[in-house]
Amino acid sequence: DLQESGVLTDKDIKNIDEYMDKERTKKNAEMKEEIYKNECEKIDTMVSQKVITKEKGNKLKSAVKKNLDELEKEMR
Repeated sequence: DLQESGVLTDKDIKNIDEYMDKERTKKNAEMKEEIYKNECEKIDTMVSQKVITKEKGNKLKSAVKKNLDELEKEMR
């Protein structure tokens, strides 16, 4: 509506879209990092409580990272 009324130009719309895309990408990266951090803390707790070995904890962290990367690709 604002474009039709002349308030926003095509360039304005393009700039707004680019800005929103950058913000969405930034927010997704922040969420991914927060999830990874929380999962790593849980894994570290399991290691410290001897639920799993440190080696298995590291493998689990790698799997979490891989799963988050795949999820991010699917969200695009």
